[in-house]
Amino acid sequence: MFAFNMASRRETDREMTMPVFLENLKIFFPEIEKLPHNDTLMRLLTKIEVSQIEKSLIGCIQKLIRNKKFARYLIKNLYPITIDGTQKMVRE
Repeated sequence: MFAFNMASRRETDREMTMPVFLENLKIFFPEIEKLPHNDTLMRLLTKIEVSQIEKSLIGCIQKLIRNKKFARYLIKNLYPITIDGTQKMVRE
């Protein structure tokens, strides 16, 4: 909901199940067939420890790097990292 700047889980669920969103997600995770319902995701996130989410995210990023999914973004053999929640700096 935060990422899409939406007020309700139902609205977010509609956006996340759109074909374009799923196609883009499958670029990074080809094994995904469909996403869980947003209510299911919410129940999971309320019970899981924040540190476990962080460990899973780090593991996922490490796997993507090992599988060279980000190779086209290398600049002088390094990965640029940008964190911008304000979207003042938007890049393709």
